[in-house]
Amino acid sequence: IEIPKLSGHGHIALPTLQNAYSDLHMSFDFKPESWTGLLLLTGETDDMTGDYLALLLRDGYVELRLDCGTGPGVVKSSTQVHLHEWNHLSVFRHDWGVWIQLNGGKQEEGRSQGLFSRITFNQPVFIGGS
Repeated sequence: IEIPKLSGHGHIALPTLQNAYSDLHMSFDFKPESWTGLLLLTGETDDMTGDYLALLLRDGYVELRLDCGTGPGVVKSSTQVHLHEWNHLSVFRHDWGVWIQLNGGKQEEGRSQGLFSRITFNQPVFIGGS
């Protein structure tokens, strides 16, 4: 993909994540134009009532939200994104543990709740939107 520009409710749907049930590592660059929005969303069902993984902007902070089926977990960046500038985000997940790192800063760590550690991904990976 060549640097798409998404605004409003626009989004891109990418293929379903494969072999990412317990391990996931991704990095990407984004250039936000507002403090709030959806960076990435994928999950088990189309209404996201089952397992899911979401990356969103809330008041300028990146939040990773995930649910392995027994309750949501949330990890939030300690610094805000730079509006109208390129930001780099790294995400790592292994079983219950997750961490995010924004712009090479501090790694913020957390975990999913409950006993289950595997996420089932059956839906496309949605990038962008609100």
